[in-house]
Amino acid sequence: MARKRKHNTNTIEDNKLIFGYKEGMKVTMNEAVVYRIKSLCEKFDMSVYELSKRSGVTQSTINEILRGITKNPRIATLRKVAQGFGMDLTNFFDDPIFKYVIDEEDNN
Repeated sequence: MARKRKHNTNTIEDNKLIFGYKEGMKVTMNEAVVYRIKSLCEKFDMSVYELSKRSGVTQSTINEILRGITKNPRIATLRKVAQGFGMDLTNFFDDPIFKYVIDEEDNN
């Protein structure tokens, strides 16, 4: 049985602060992907479990991405995650946060 979640009236702009992202902040690709998955889960009121079932990606794999254990998820995995949200990769990467991605080598 799916757990009942309180309806979130925050906008995606509000969620940027919730997930530790501020406009203009430089982020790694992994941080941007984590932010995007979390913000889409909030937007669609979807748990990681529900995303797992809809996408066909195991819950443990999604959790490893979200916790930063998996630093470079495969594009095929991200495609399945995007499909779990009812979108393609183009839509998944269509978020302002991806404008602020830096080369991880530049982050040192």
